[in-house]
Amino acid sequence: MKKLIYMAAVVVSLTATACSDDGESAADATGLTTAAVYTDGLEVNWEPVAGAAGYEVECASASGTETLRTEEPGIAWTGLEPDTEYSVRVRSIGERGSGVWIGPVRVRTAAFSVSLTSYNVLATETKSPWAGRMQAVHDLIRKADHDPDVLCLQECSGEPILSDMQRLLADAYDVHTVAVSTADPALIFWKRDKFEKTGAGYTNMLLGDPNYTSADFPTSCYAHFVKLREKNSGKEFLVYNIHIKTNGSSTSYQKLRYDCIAALCPAARQRACEEGGIPVFILGDFNNYWNTVDNGVISAPAACASFGFVDSPTIARECVNLNYKTSSVDLKGFADPRDNGNYRIDYVFGYSSMPFGVSAYQTVIDFVDKATHKIATPVPSDHHPVNAVFHLSYR
Repeated sequence: MKKLIYMAAVVVSLTATACSDDGESAADATGLTTAAVYTDGLEVNWEPVAGAAGYEVECASASGTETLRTEEPGIAWTGLEPDTEYSVRVRSIGERGSGVWIGPVRVRTAAFSVSLTSYNVLATETKSPWAGRMQAVHDLIRKADHDPDVLCLQECSGEPILSDMQRLLADAYDVHTVAVSTADPALIFWKRDKFEKTGAGYTNMLLGDPNYTSADFPTSCYAHFVKLREKNSGKEFLVYNIHIKTNGSSTSYQKLRYDCIAALCPAARQRACEEGGIPVFILGDFNNYWNTVDNGVISAPAACASFGFVDSPTIARECVNLNYKTSSVDLKGFADPRDNGNYRIDYVFGYSSMPFGVSAYQTVIDFVDKATHKIATPVPSDHHPVNAVFHLSYR
């Protein structure tokens, strides 16, 4: 089934050239761009043409050509094959005839999709003893509408959480544990039937910064990463897991969080470039609301976006439970509704030099009664997991 929609967000622009057409023409379309790609489809946009009655769009591959019409300056094509090159061109349609074809742009659909989750599982025993919620943590992770391919955990504070999480997920997941003894205990899991680890390491986000000593914030200055290979396609990507310092909203902590991200993002992009331009993800507990600005210092998530990383819900086809606070969850059994997705401190960011798409984002909440925001007990953690499904294309 095909559907026509208007898409406003452009991820990657591709140059389009004009093709001649006979007869008196409507004004020509311009600016044909690729907005997103998926394993089963693609989205393209172009600039609106004043007075155009509609647009004709042609999508061609080695298996054939299909032409559709739309009244909007954008189209989403579904039902396509994964990892396949398509050629797209468009022309405007007016009362006096059609404009010239622009394009084609050539775009490859995504090779595969990957579901990524960040989850702070809460280390503080005084808030909620681990033994009483351990199974609930597992069950929320493996929930039927969740069950991620890649899982980044924060606050796995030594034993027994460290061992328990590996044991609970051992049936389906392999795991990478942190390599730095002073680092905030964290784990990165991946589905072993889909992916394999081909590299791992860490980045000290404050190393070399004259404002901090080597002893400053030793448990939160490290960003741990794995390089994973998707087994079917052989394509690779990087996943970073972070947990940035909290301790309130003072300007010094705001700047610390900003400085961590300002160091990490270029380093992560550089590593991805050195690995052949592969996609890279940054997941974790940023301990910062997006809109927080303190003495002119922007938030860590806003900083991440300024370095070209995409906040997954901003381009997702579908968002579930976005308007819920992701942290400070009421352990008595209630989720905290907030407006506009601005009360998130847990994030899934992605970057790629190639077009990509996000089919779904969710704040993962096990509701008993969503109308009253009541959630199942025991509550697993004082954070909700956040999950996004990315679709990745490669050269």
